[in-house]
Amino acid sequence: MGKYMAFIMADGNSFGQMLESINDPEIYKGFSWELYDLTLNAVVSAIFKSKIHKKDFDKQLEDKRHRLLPFIPVILAGDDLSFLTRAEDAADFTYQLCNEIAELSQREDLYPNIRKVISDFRGEERSAWPLSFSAGFGITKKTFPIPALQQQKERITNLSCYFNLDIVEYAGKNKL
Repeated sequence: MGKYMAFIMADGNSFGQMLESINDPEIYKGFSWELYDLTLNAVVSAIFKSKIHKKDFDKQLEDKRHRLLPFIPVILAGDDLSFLTRAEDAADFTYQLCNEIAELSQREDLYPNIRKVISDFRGEERSAWPLSFSAGFGITKKTFPIPALQQQKERITNLSCYFNLDIVEYAGKNKL
């Protein structure tokens, strides 16, 4: 992983309010399962579209000094996501993850309950909008304790809320 690692955090925007607006238990259950499926698919797709997948994994696995995977999910729970990865891969993966969530959430053929909840919650004129997540990352030495990184999650995702796509798009176009 090198000397530095990144702790990536993503949090869904307005998910608490959306969930509170659901009155039908079947829609709630469907939304929950579809959100799990959507985030898992978005993560896998983001890995394959980002630089993480393009690295030479076989060489790293054979090298005794690199016993860490280049990407580790820490939390995959509904709209709360966090990961550890190499510092140089954080911006590209974060950009790809946000894009994948937005694109997949617009697929009514795959996620009809998500589309219904979005439509009911946002109203007819904004019903085609995708789910949005605020995402950010911190870069630190790989010896920094992970629980301390998790405590910084709120700070990092709150900062990313203010800049949302501007930071992600900027970071995605620039190399670390």
